[in-house]
Amino acid sequence: TVDLEHEFLGDLEVNIIAPSGQVVLLQGRTLGSRTVLQTTYSLDSTPALKQLLNKPAAGGWQFQVIDYSPLDTGTLKSWELLIGV
Repeated sequence: TVDLEHEFLGDLEVNIIAPSGQVVLLQGRTLGSRTVLQTTYSLDSTPALKQLLNKPAAGGWQFQVIDYSPLDTGTLKSWELLIGV
């Protein structure tokens, strides 16, 4: 789950990085001029997460936001990771 604000969400890419280092794209640069992203990514809504099924869940997980246009700014208000094992 993520809650962030940014002047232009179309500048952002959002990834989850598994303990193995595997990067899974949660959100590409498709949000255009929206300014608020409050959503939950799940296996149903984000098929790319299926790449992580049956992989070890133990270890440090990372949430990554890449801003491809540093002229616009934003704030990551919160993120949460729930893993079902």
